[in-house]
Amino acid sequence: QRFWPGEPARRATAVSAVAGAVALVVLVRILERVRAAPGTAVAGVILVGAGVTFRWASIYPEVYAIAVVFFLLALERTLAAAREPTTGRVFAATALFSLAVTGHLLFAPAAAVIGIYLVMQVAREAPAPGRPLVAMMLGLVVGFVPYLYTVWADMAGLPMNYLRLVVDPASGMFGLTPQRFDAPWERVGWLLNGAETHPTDLRLKVLAANAVDAIAHEFLFDAGPVALILAPIGALTLARSMPVISLILMLVAATSWLLTTVVAHSHMWLTFMIPATLVIGIFGALGAARLAAAIAARPGASAILAVVIAIAAVLIPHALRVTAAWDPIGPRHWHHEVEGGPALAGILPRLDQAWESRRTGERALALIPRGALVIGRWRELMTLYYLRDVEGRRTDLTFDPVYRGHEPRYARWQAALDLREHPFVLLGRSPEIAPYLGALDSVTVRPGLKLYIQREPMRGLPSR
Repeated sequence: QRFWPGEPARRATAVSAVAGAVALVVLVRILERVRAAPGTAVAGVILVGAGVTFRWASIYPEVYAIAVVFFLLALERTLAAAREPTTGRVFAATALFSLAVTGHLLFAPAAAVIGIYLVMQVAREAPAPGRPLVAMMLGLVVGFVPYLYTVWADMAGLPMNYLRLVVDPASGMFGLTPQRFDAPWERVGWLLNGAETHPTDLRLKVLAANAVDAIAHEFLFDAGPVALILAPIGALTLARSMPVISLILMLVAATSWLLTTVVAHSHMWLTFMIPATLVIGIFGALGAARLAAAIAARPGASAILAVVIAIAAVLIPHALRVTAAWDPIGPRHWHHEVEGGPALAGILPRLDQAWESRRTGERALALIPRGALVIGRWRELMTLYYLRDVEGRRTDLTFDPVYRGHEPRYARWQAALDLREHPFVLLGRSPEIAPYLGALDSVTVRPGLKLYIQREPMRGLPSR
């Protein structure tokens, strides 16, 4: 707070904004590494920076913008190591890729591709490969050190602990028992390998649909249709001067698409495609420069034209997002969704006046009875968590996210407490809980959101 005044939510969001700005600076350096002219670098910044996924990640208090910075820094160090795989460059690239994966596992396939390339490059080019390979192993360790914070946070009893909010081993959720979930390392291991980590339907028909949907969303709403022309041209242009690097970048994009196909769904497609989007932006900038050079005779004019092409490539997907918000595209009804927030569908999207969540949360807190167990979706509850745990409002309330397997929690609540003093409060209708409900009082928070209050026991709750 000393360095960045203001409320905590604003400061947390500012971290993403700064990370997004730094990422674009690093992107310029990457384009210089692949011998792009200054006009090409500006085109790349426009293509990536104005893309809806990157832009949203940079104004949203999430991990994505920070992970993107690590990814792009690692890619820049990899390009430096491609010419001369020194111990320092190899260590930096490996540590930064590991940090990107620590930031979000969606970068794991890209990190694996480039890690294999670095090993091959060291074995082929380094005079004494032993030290660089040891440096790579040390970089892996350094990059994954932040996971130790997860263990500390789990033991420290912080208010926001996903494992305690969601997982209830006492009720047998995910086949767990208290004995199998009572140690920090057991819980961290479950985060990486547990049943909830693999929710995707692996039937071939579903995977094929996911693959098509991910590509459609990428080239309709993020990279845009023009990227279908610019990116291949840029990939071929880079292949002439740096064929191995061009191949590596294509593999990064392909493995990103594959991961998206297997594990992502709906509003998460574009998020999981971030590594592919960054590669498409790099190729697209090179393609715009190549196309501009073919049209304009003078180098200066071709650079300006490349920037103009990049701007046009940004405007088309934005127009498609706005159009699809009212009239979804194609038989699968493609439209753009944003994880956790309002769709950026306006002609001139603005979020500087987006206070709806706070106002709704404050209104809900004013209406909820004292001592209640408040049950709701993540979207509504997260504001209440923030107001309670960060700003200290309504500390008498207990919150619980709607989740399959939480019914025993409700049974324990009503067995231990008098519901006339500690009622259940539902933020909106929840089909999962509806079979257990009886007579409800209701009060309107805002149009479309009501509080439902139950002061009698839920019926037919499983105890386990």
